Amino acid sequence: MTSSSNRTRPRRRLAGERHLTGERRRPRAAGSGPVVNQSSAPKAFTAQQTWTLAKPLPNAEAPPGKRAAAFAPHPGWVFAGLSLLLATAILVTSIVIWKAGDERRTQASREVAASSAARSIIEKLLGYDYRTFDRHTKDVSALLTWRFRNEFVQAATTLVKPLAVQNQAVVLAKVSKASVMSTPGQADVRILVFVDQRTTSAKLERPQVDQNRVILTMSQVDGRWLVSKIEAF
Repeated sequence: MTSSSNRTRPRRRLAGERHLTGERRRPRAAGSGPVVNQSSAPKAFTAQQTWTLAKPLPNAEAPPGKRAAAFAPHPGWVFAGLSLLLATAILVTSIVIWKAGDERRTQASREVAASSAARSIIEKLLGYDYRTFDRHTKDVSALLTWRFRNEFVQAATTLVKPLAVQNQAVVLAKVSKASVMSTPGQADVRILVFVDQRTTSAKLERPQVDQNRVILTMSQVDGRWLVSKIEAF
């Protein structure tokens, strides 16, 4: 005969464990408290579920410090921007310097050309021979601007020619020095010229040398440097 202590006792259910099939519920004794439905007891969360619930929502607003850090410029971008600004400044400066140098070179070239033309023209203008004075006047007129040309022709034919023929004068003009005084306009250059005139005539026992200084205003017309004004200095 089997002892009662050796009988198979039903296994006690753990909290939240459902009733197994075929297991009977014990009748509730009178006067006892309400029976809690253990099947509806809260379930225990695993570590993974707890971490998932603890994660912040995607739309949750970040702290001010983190927001500032998120919008802070990347050091590489700042360096690239500064490098671009520096390169632009160097390029602009180089262009300005190149233009200034090009203008100086152009101006210097203009002054050299005007000075060379002034030396050649003044030697022809102040040197003449009484025997070929008319041809001299015509040749020199082609080297003057049209406004100054009429003034020169009138003075040469009415004042200089009669005295040259009367004295049988022959004048040789030679420039000793020429220097640029100013550039009043883009097409005009004023040049100071030192001229030596050696004159022989029927009234002179020996040649006479006169040193003169004149200011020529050179004007560029159709690519040519012409004399537009002569002043005594």
